[in-house]
Amino acid sequence: MLFEDVALKGAVRGVTPLTPAPLAAATGGIMVAALWAYARLESASFVAGEVKDPVKSYTWGYLLGFLTVFALYLLVPFVVEAKLGVSLVASYSYLYYTYRGVLKSLSGRPLVPPSIFVYLSLFTSDKYLIPLLD
Repeated sequence: MLFEDVALKGAVRGVTPLTPAPLAAATGGIMVAALWAYARLESASFVAGEVKDPVKSYTWGYLLGFLTVFALYLLVPFVVEAKLGVSLVASYSYLYYTYRGVLKSLSGRPLVPPSIFVYLSLFTSDKYLIPLLD
């Protein structure tokens, strides 16, 4: 039985199917993270006063940093979706935090918190990957 069948369809008795979060709650949660990230980016301007040519250094550093972070923020979701699928990521996370007993019986492996390494280990026969995460 797949994680998706259990988490999204409630294929195991006693498991409530996963439903999308309300738009306001989901938007509010991501706004906190976005504001925190902006506050860290803003604090970098204090360092600009410590370099020889702050206008040039800060401008180039800010531009290159912004483009790098922007590219990574765009790349990661596309790679995860292409290789794993959103339903697998959501299903494992939901079962891990809500129905650990069901997840343990499905996976037959030690339970570890959801991460990219856990998802990749589901597709490999590498027995060393999971214990390293404990």
